[in-house]
Amino acid sequence: MNLIEFVQDLSLKGVKLWSDEGKLRIGGFQEVLTTDIIAELKQYKSEILQLLRENP
Repeated sequence: MNLIEFVQDLSLKGVKLWSDEGKLRIGGFQEVLTTDIIAELKQYKSEILQLLRENP
């Protein structure tokens, strides 16, 4: 799964990602945000922030 698919999958599960003053913010259901997903979000944080800047 590539980064765009990962972000789209999270969106379909009700997770919202946004940038706030250069920080990645995450909202959604706690049961969706598993430790594995949180680890992936941390791993790809800079790429996700770049994606959010390019596609507001």
